[in-house]
This record gives sequence, C-alpha cells and structure tokens, in this order.
Amino acid sequence: MDPRKSAKILGYNLPEHRKNIAHYMWTIFTESTQLTTQDLREFPFIIDRDGPFPISKSFDDILHGSVNNIVDRYRLPEGLDEFRNEEPIACAFYLMNSLHESLLPEYKWDKYQRYPYQESIQYANDLMEVNYVQEIFDHQYQKICGKSPPRMNSRIMWSHDIDYLYSAWKSDLITAYRTRQRTRIPSLLYKALTRPHRWNNIEQILQLEKQVGIHSLFFWITEHGKAATTNDHYIDHADYSFQNKNVRRLWNKIVQAGSENGLHKSAFNSSFRDEMNKLPDQVTINRNHFLKLNVTKHYKALESSGLRYDASLGFPEHHGFRNSFGRPFHPYNIPKNRPYSFIEIPLHLMDTTFLTYYGWDKCEMMTRMKEFINQHKYACTLSILLHNSHFDFHDTAEVEHWHQFFYSQRSMHSVLPTQIGSESRPFN
Repeated sequence: MDPRKSAKILGYNLPEHRKNIAHYMWTIFTESTQLTTQDLREFPFIIDRDGPFPISKSFDDILHGSVNNIVDRYRLPEGLDEFRNEEPIACAFYLMNSLHESLLPEYKWDKYQRYPYQESIQYANDLMEVNYVQEIFDHQYQKICGKSPPRMNSRIMWSHDIDYLYSAWKSDLITAYRTRQRTRIPSLLYKALTRPHRWNNIEQILQLEKQVGIHSLFFWITEHGKAATTNDHYIDHADYSFQNKNVRRLWNKIVQAGSENGLHKSAFNSSFRDEMNKLPDQVTINRNHFLKLNVTKHYKALESSGLRYDASLGFPEHHGFRNSFGRPFHPYNIPKNRPYSFIEIPLHLMDTTFLTYYGWDKCEMMTRMKEFINQHKYACTLSILLHNSHFDFHDTAEVEHWHQFFYSQRSMHSVLPTQIGSESRPFN
C-alpha cells in the first residue's frame, strides 16, 4: 500500500510509542499480501490494541526490552500457537525479528559461535519448512477483507559464496588420506600440476546460468588465515587474493554478465567497512562467512556499514525459514523504535546443509531443493546458495545434473538485490 495514501485511510487508536511499530507491521503486511485500498471494507481503517490488526500488549514488552515477559506469558516455545491466536501481529514480529535468539546465553552456542538450530523456536515447533509469518498475514487479510489474498508467484535469488578457488587439490589429498585411499595420492598430485583448478570455475558457472537465463550473486572473502572460535576450532578463509589479476578479472566478468558481487564478511573482528575497502569496487550486499552471526550485534554492525542488503539469515544445519518468513524485510531497531535502513534477505536453501550436515549426495540435494521450491511457489523470495566448490565441471554427468536443476526452475523469475528493494520499504 502506498504510504502516501495510507494516512488518508488509516487511523491509529494507540499510545504514541506504538505507532511507529504499528506502521512498520502494517507496511510489511500490506506488501506481503498485496492489500490495496480497494480491499478494505471500511474507511478509515483503525489500527488499535484489538481488532483484525491488533498492536497488542506484547509490543510494550518488546519495546521495553522485556521479551522474557512474552516467553513467560505464553510458555514459549511450546505455547507458540497460543501466542499466535491471542496476539497474531506481535507473534509475527517476534518470529520475523528472531527475538528468541537474543535470549540464549552464548555458552550454549555451537563450536563456531553460532546460534544452534536445535535451540530455535522453529525446531521446537517443527516449523523450519513453514512460512509461518505469511500464514499469519494471510489469516489477518481474510479477517480484514473477507476474502483470501491474491497469490503472488515466488522468485529466486541465486547466489554463490566464493570461499576457495585454488585448493581443490588439497581437499582431494586430505580426503584420500582420511579414507585410506593413499594409492590415489600420486595421481591426485599429477592432476593438480597438469589440469586447471577444479574450483576456479566462475566463468563456467556464468556460462551455465546464461544458458538458462539466470543472473546471480557472488560473495567474495577479503581475509586469509584461520579465525579461532574456540581453543580447538577455527574458521578457514580465502585461498585467493584481489592482488591477483585473474581474481580481479573474474570479478569484472561477473559484472559484464549482468550478475552482481558482494562481500563475504569474514569471521575475524575486522569491520564491514575495512573489508569492503579491500574489494575491487563498491558493493551493496553482504553474507557472513560460515553464516556466523549474532543477530542483534550483526544488525547493529550492518546499520553502521552503509550496506543496503544482507543475506546471512539462515541456519547452516537445516534448510527453510530461520525467521519463519519467506520475504525480504527491514529488521526492527527496537532501542530506537524504528526499522533498520538495510534489507535482510533470509537464506532458505544452502548446498552445504544437504551435502555436509545431512550427508546427502548432489542428486538427492537437487531433488529436495526442487521439492521445497515447489512447496513455496507463492509469496516468497527464495534465496539459494550454491558454493562454487561444489561444482565439478570436469564431470560431464554432474554438469548435466546442474543444467537440469537450473532448467527446472526456468519458470521462476530470478531476482537480484537491486530488484528486491521495492518489496520492503523502511518507515520514514
């Protein structure tokens, strides 16, 4: 709904401190359901504490930093359905902004200092594959308009995290050693010396995507070495450098192909700005390496970075909706009682989830990804991450599988961040 018109058709019977957050939720609601002025049955439409779009008591707890009051009131996570029934819009806000993640002490985080999926409200309620917030919005639309909302076709944002370009041979040697296939080591070394690097495949990916009409995002790391997360665990970083002419050439090839580059923020304590300054050109989007983030701290750092988009919000261990919402959105800056300026694009499908955490092969992964996409053909911008290191263009059969996978989604419009901006507007 055009905010210039909303003032003419909306009224607020709310305390002053709830009006900003009411407008924020109304904007996201109208955009996610495509509600228009013609859909409303009465004017002005009043947003109050009750009614079909209630800005209810839990919003005071949220704004006062008392999220634990909501947890106690509804016995969360088990009482989520009761929370939804009693205060649907507050429940949508709570999930969309991942408020439960702020309640877990950091000593319960995983070995890479990430919030664990099994501690989430989504895990407790078996909701990871459910677009739960959209279900809430659709139900409220029905109550307000007396009909179901229109169906909007989903879109896909394709992306690639470029962790490595030149280390495939090292990975192959380590695998051969660990699986006691040491007789393969001489041939692996010979291939490393005589054949192109298997992971240096950006141009092949671009060509594959061109064949099926896809443009995508490539996230690049500027840092090297290992970042310690505990005494025994480290996060490895890039095996390439932008001092290398070939790497800069690949960056330019991506731009020339109509795709986009972004920052793959390291696990080191350097700032976004410090790392962005090491890239060949300015970027507008980030995704954190290893999906390592503390939501509250991450959003605060992003706000001061000048970045317009972020694509980090996903669980490495499980595919689906980390914040129970299938669309890009502006997270809410609770201390300042207004939305952040950047847009968060949640991550829904990542190859490493299937290949590493589930232990599946690539064909199984592609089948499940297609099923998930088919289950969410409406009302989503589905974000998909495929690492370049999981493409083997030396394997003809695998290349054909990748082609079939991309081709199977040709009816789904692919979208880049600059085209997503119109989906979600900040409150002014």
